[in-house]
Amino acid sequence: MKHVLLILVFISSVLSLECYSQDYSEEAKAHFGQYLDSKSQTEMIVKSLPSLEDCKLIFQDKSAYTFYGFVEEMKSSLPDDESNENEVFADCRIETFTTYDIKDNKGNYAGGMKEIVDQIQPNVTFYRVTYLREKDAEAGVSYNYFVNIKGNWVFIPKPWRVLR
Repeated sequence: MKHVLLILVFISSVLSLECYSQDYSEEAKAHFGQYLDSKSQTEMIVKSLPSLEDCKLIFQDKSAYTFYGFVEEMKSSLPDDESNENEVFADCRIETFTTYDIKDNKGNYAGGMKEIVDQIQPNVTFYRVTYLREKDAEAGVSYNYFVNIKGNWVFIPKPWRVLR
């Protein structure tokens, strides 16, 4: 009985990690490809802000509370839907890296992520979404970063600025 309980605990912990540690690049491309104009991107960002529970899955200990407090303060300064400008994009590009990549100095991520890596949960995969004005363009408008938690895309805006 004791062995069965240990196995069940192990399986449940692995399954809970899988909800955000796998590479969902294909799903990301399909999901974010639906938002090829700036107005729909703004709406998507607002709906993608993390809950406290999301922050606890991404950040360790008090860092989760610190980041969530930042998100709550940020909500009051989000742009309204009355903006007349609506830029249209041709495509989006998805780039990924993990907590392990940061620790191993691999991948393409903002330098500040290295400073906060010890505040991030192990096995987190981050997604940079870049909207391109022309197909296959080198640069565009980037959103740093999203995390897939249980099939939901959660926006974690520039966490290094908050957690340094």
